[in-house]
Amino acid sequence: MNNKRKHDDEMDISFIEPNKKPIGVIFIIVLLLLIASGIAYYYFVLDNPKTILSTAINNVLDKVNFEETTKKGTIDYNLNLNITSSNNEIKDMLDIINQFKLSGTIGIDNNLNELNGIIKYKDKQLLNYNILVDNGDNPAMYTRLLDLYDKTIKLELEKENITDYDTNINDYKQIASSFKMVLNSSLENANYKKEYLKLNDEMVKKISLNIDELFLTNIYNKLLQDSLFINSYAKINNMTNEEVSDLLNKDISESKDNNETLNIYLSILKNEFIKFEYINAEDNLTIIKDNDKYNFDLSESFTSVYQGFVKITQVNNKNDLTLSLSLIEKELNIEANIEYLVDETKKTNTMDINNSVNLEELPEEETNKIMENLFKNEAFNLFLEDYQKIMPSDDASLIPSDI
Repeated sequence: MNNKRKHDDEMDISFIEPNKKPIGVIFIIVLLLLIASGIAYYYFVLDNPKTILSTAINNVLDKVNFEETTKKGTIDYNLNLNITSSNNEIKDMLDIINQFKLSGTIGIDNNLNELNGIIKYKDKQLLNYNILVDNGDNPAMYTRLLDLYDKTIKLELEKENITDYDTNINDYKQIASSFKMVLNSSLENANYKKEYLKLNDEMVKKISLNIDELFLTNIYNKLLQDSLFINSYAKINNMTNEEVSDLLNKDISESKDNNETLNIYLSILKNEFIKFEYINAEDNLTIIKDNDKYNFDLSESFTSVYQGFVKITQVNNKNDLTLSLSLIEKELNIEANIEYLVDETKKTNTMDINNSVNLEELPEEETNKIMENLFKNEAFNLFLEDYQKIMPSDDASLIPSDI
């Protein structure tokens, strides 16, 4: 299977049709995550490699809980960024970006999804906003820009822009069930081995799984024969059953001479996760556990491209996630810290939408009023001052002369 990466300069995160990616790519990613996650978090008594890998897959997929009803509750969050670079051409712009801080609450209540937030620049409040998305029979998005405008702005949404798919929860359950059956069946005749070796002066157990042409074609052929999987996958991805079958057949043809290896390093007695490796002819992904931190390194042609770590801690139901990513070739380091608290008992503070103003009918004088209030904002003016310092003088024309 040929490994492909897609880098998009821009991505619209709102209501987009999913890319029709080869199922083989998705399958290998799922396999990688399932095995890595299962080994990392579950204890296995039996020491047979097939049993360990199979049990890891079952433990993860059995705990996938697709509920019939939409969950209700809120997520409180705080987001801080720290982006640095040795490239002087972008350093000043990164300094500006790092001054932004985001906090707020995401609320979920059946068809009403709400986002209340505050954006700060240099610790000064730049924007206080409420957004409510109604996914009901008359879909619309309602926005309140507190301190800028005293009315709620309504944007009507097309029904097909919210969902184009005739899907339900059973389709996701079916795909999980099919993956579980196919993975376990394929592991019966998989090419893997177990060995004991020293890693950082400690004896560990290494389990290796070879993902070769026979292993992959066996998986794809089983999925081709699974009409329930094909039907559910087609619904979720807005495809026809024939298109799904074509993707599977394409994956079979591209799996010729495939040679990839998954290596998992465990403690000898307790099977505790230590290290993970994904290796093929061109790439190498390594994940190493360091207490509650997972360090990773992705190499291409034996040269590191991405390095970093993920760290998740939890104290009194409050979660703290730190992601550090170094893009070595671009000389860019990104560190994001997100604090979040999930409360399934807390109700969303739904805004009043009765006296909303349709965006398409918003008078020009009202738009000018919003802009006038924005340019009176201290944080916005601090941002403009910093932005103008690093931009050519010609760009000053971007600011309306009548404001």
